[in-house]
Amino acid sequence: MAGRYNGHKGCQSLRRSIPRNYRLSEVTSGERVMVVPEHPRLVFFYGSREVLRTGIGRALFGEKGAIRDVLIRCERLIRERLGWSLEKVCIAEQLPSDDQREPCLTALQIALTEGWRARGVKPDAIAARCGGEFAAEYARGTLVLEDAIEVACRFGLLVRDRGGTGRMLAIRLGLSLTERLQRSSPVEFSIAADSDDSTVIACAADAVGKLTALLAANRIEYRIIDSVMAPHSPAIDEWKADLVKPLSGKMPDLPLVPYYSAAASGQDVGTSYTMRLWRTVREPALIERLLDTLIADGFGIFLEIGSEPLLGARVQHRAFVAGKKLVTLPRARMAAFHAVAAVAGNKVVRLPMPPATPLHVVMDGTQEILRKLGVSFQPEKTAKNVRV
Repeated sequence: MAGRYNGHKGCQSLRRSIPRNYRLSEVTSGERVMVVPEHPRLVFFYGSREVLRTGIGRALFGEKGAIRDVLIRCERLIRERLGWSLEKVCIAEQLPSDDQREPCLTALQIALTEGWRARGVKPDAIAARCGGEFAAEYARGTLVLEDAIEVACRFGLLVRDRGGTGRMLAIRLGLSLTERLQRSSPVEFSIAADSDDSTVIACAADAVGKLTALLAANRIEYRIIDSVMAPHSPAIDEWKADLVKPLSGKMPDLPLVPYYSAAASGQDVGTSYTMRLWRTVREPALIERLLDTLIADGFGIFLEIGSEPLLGARVQHRAFVAGKKLVTLPRARMAAFHAVAAVAGNKVVRLPMPPATPLHVVMDGTQEILRKLGVSFQPEKTAKNVRV
C-alpha cells in the first residue's frame, strides 16, 4: 500500500540502501511502495484561486532573490503569450479577471516554491487541487517552468474564449448528501469540489434556473459563484484537445517527488501527465478525501504554498477525526482578516486593518518552526532551483 511498508523482509535491506528522501521502489512482490523518510514528513500543499484573495501577489512582488527572479521570468512568458503584465495585475487592488487567475496563481506559487527551495526547504510530497496543480507539477519535478506557465496560459485562453457555457454554485450541503441529491435530481449537474460544510456543483448555463428552483424547493441554501466557467463538469469537455496539446518535452533535472491530487482523492502513481492534467480540470476536486489520505499516510507537517493558512483549520479538523496531531503552516500574516469593530454604547467604530507582516518574515518564522520540528534543510543554488 502506498505510504506504508508492506511487511516484506526485503523492505529492511531496501530501506538501508536509500537516501533520506522518498523514492518509488520495486520489491520482490512486484508491488510499488513508498519508502518513508526518517525525518518528520512534510507536504507542500498548493491551493486554488482562493490563494489570490490573500494579497499574495503584492507580497511576492515586494520580495527579492529567487522569488523575484522567477517572477521576472514569468512576467516575460505571460506578456509574450497573453499580452498583459503579471506585475500590474498582481499589485492592483482588485482580483484578476477570470481568465487571468490561473496564470497569476501558477506564477506566484512557482515563485514561492523557489523561495522555499532557496532556503533549503524540500517537501517529502506535493499535494494540490484545481488550479494549484499547474504549479504543483512544476514543484513535483514533472514540468519545467516554461511548460507550467504554458499550461496555465492555455487554461486562461480557454476561459476567455470559451467560457460561459457552464456555471458553478456553492450549496449548503455536505458531499454525501449532495451525491444523493445528484442521483435523484431531474436536473443534471456535476459535483465540482467539496468544502467544509458545503459542496460546489456545476451545470450548463441554461440549466441554472431549473437547478436553483430545485434547490429552493428542497430548502437548500445556495450561492451562484461569480465565474464564467464550470470546470470539473461536461461544460469543458470541448477544451480537452487544446489543453493537452504536447508541451516542450523538456524535463527538469530534479528527481520526482511523490504526488497527491484532489482529483485522484489521494496519491497519484503511474499516471501520465496528460491524463493527470485533464483529470485535474475535469474530475471533482475532493479535498476532504485527499486530506484523509495524506493524514493516513503519516504526513505530520502541512505547509500551504501561499501567504495565509487558508486550509489550516480544515486540516486540523480532519486530523482530529483521525485521532492524529499535526502542524499546519504558515501562520497568519494578518492580525485579522476583516476590519475590527469596537462597540462603544450604540456606536460601532471601525478600526484600521493592521499591516500585513512582510512575506520573508513569515517565511523566516516558518523555517524556524520547521527547524524545531526536526526538518533538515538542503540549500541549493538558485540557478538549479529555477531550472535555467
